[in-house]
Amino acid sequence: MPLRKVYSVIDCSESMKGSRGDAVNMVMDKMAGEVVPKINASKFYDLKIAFKCYGFNDVRPCQVFTLMPDCTSDNFNEWHSIPPEMFSGDTPAGAALKVVAEEMADANFADSLKGAITPIIILVSDGLPNAGTPSYEEAIALADKNNPNCITEFRKAFRLAIG
Repeated sequence: MPLRKVYSVIDCSESMKGSRGDAVNMVMDKMAGEVVPKINASKFYDLKIAFKCYGFNDVRPCQVFTLMPDCTSDNFNEWHSIPPEMFSGDTPAGAALKVVAEEMADANFADSLKGAITPIIILVSDGLPNAGTPSYEEAIALADKNNPNCITEFRKAFRLAIG
């Protein structure tokens, strides 16, 4: 059964508090309650989807944090909305992308992708990154094949930024 890894990387900075955070929660709730169950019931029964959901802001000592345990399409319905108080601080999007890229650089990750479909990374943010190390540009450079530090799996991933 082919595997598809889907990363949701969600901005939890102060600027996302209120209607923007509500919109993110609404979309994720809709995915958990309607979209993923429809995928499970569709003809894609031979596709296994694994989800990782990260949040990021610069308030916590670790700027990137897990929003829910790793799961599959079978238990994505365990998603819980991001509480309003979690939206605070600045926007270290580069640090968040680096966490995903480094995970993809791990040998175990590469082994898990044998026979898999290209991973998807969905970055959701309302604006420009303004905090953290590396910068957003430095993190994106990890996908540049001319960069000696290029991470092949990160370069090959389908990357989508929603702002």
